[in-house]
Amino acid sequence: MTLNELKAAVDFEKFIVPLGYTLDKKRSTKRNPVYENNGDKIRLKHGDKYTVYVSINKPDNGTIIDFCQARENEVLANCQGSNILEKTYNRLMDFLGRQHEIRITGQQMSREPKKDFSLDDETYINPVKKDINSQGFNYLKRRGIFENILSSPVFTNIGLSKNSYGYYNLAFPLFNREDEIKAVVCRYYNPTSKKNVKIFTEGSDKLHSIGLSTLDYKNASEVIICESDIDCMSHYQLHRNSRQDLLYIACEGYLTKEQIKNILSHIETIEKYQGTTPRITTAFDKDESGLAYSAGIQLSLAEGEAIPISPDLIQRGNENIKAFSFVISMDTISNNYCQLLEDVPGIRINFVNNQFKITVPRTMESLISINKALLTINTNIQINLPISKDFNEDLQNSLEVIKKKRIDRSGEKYE
Repeated sequence: MTLNELKAAVDFEKFIVPLGYTLDKKRSTKRNPVYENNGDKIRLKHGDKYTVYVSINKPDNGTIIDFCQARENEVLANCQGSNILEKTYNRLMDFLGRQHEIRITGQQMSREPKKDFSLDDETYINPVKKDINSQGFNYLKRRGIFENILSSPVFTNIGLSKNSYGYYNLAFPLFNREDEIKAVVCRYYNPTSKKNVKIFTEGSDKLHSIGLSTLDYKNASEVIICESDIDCMSHYQLHRNSRQDLLYIACEGYLTKEQIKNILSHIETIEKYQGTTPRITTAFDKDESGLAYSAGIQLSLAEGEAIPISPDLIQRGNENIKAFSFVISMDTISNNYCQLLEDVPGIRINFVNNQFKITVPRTMESLISINKALLTINTNIQINLPISKDFNEDLQNSLEVIKKKRIDRSGEKYE
């Protein structure tokens, strides 16, 4: 699918509503609806081929492509891509719920639909005997993961995937609510670029699927939610080593509403089996997105339904402040958030179309504050933050400290 085809494929109105845009019924017509989000007012014009927009209060107009790029920091936050064009393309393709392969030729970019996801020995192999010295598992050594991880009953869903060159990469399956594999994420080290690479196999459904460290999780006394599989293993090695009553969950990137539904479903399965609620720990990256994910998980658990996390803006005078928003249906809301969150710096709370919208500035101060406030109603939740950016960086830093101490004891110099 090319960018031109995307303009026609993406429903402009359905795309912008989850971003916080609401219909201005008084100023709208059937062919030219007007939407507003914190002062950003746009008029849509539905054409025969695709929809265009015109900003009412600033010089800004164009297609859905231009809309995304003009709001890069809000709409394209956390999107993968080496440039704004790739990020826009991936954002819109993710909205359509498809996984495609990027093909770049000169200045032209297209992404052809991949085949439906199918599981076979070429896609994913979960070895009976996991050999840390194998080509695929050598990647774990590079990331500081110890051998005992592979023998731990907490991490049974670690496998291999054969690439197009016949080599095996480290692979982690992602599951739907019925514990069926619907995606596989592969990791390897590229010696040419000297970078760690993460890719999804053909047809993978990342939007709905989550990584589960084991399928034998019904007796888990604690569920720990991280951004990636490597973060899960790093957190375990640093903070839960030798424990066996755990389930680690990885969202593998941006945390979607469907993934939150999946997480809640697995927690509910454990609750029904045990008759009690397991301890919930969020262990996301130490940045604004990670803290937003923790707040989203807390709100979802408090309300008993998936609360989506959306990039947003807060208008302060003539300035637009980056933010995250959380929208809860007024029909199901069960907590007094106006009172609970009143001390969060810069927070905005609105009632729009029978929905309760919480908008929080994208700052560490505000996001830490909302998480602390939510912990007062979520007594079964704790938040683990890494010292550095993420838990794998913490792990590698700790190993470096140990290494230096050993060298120091031997009498050798080090810096």
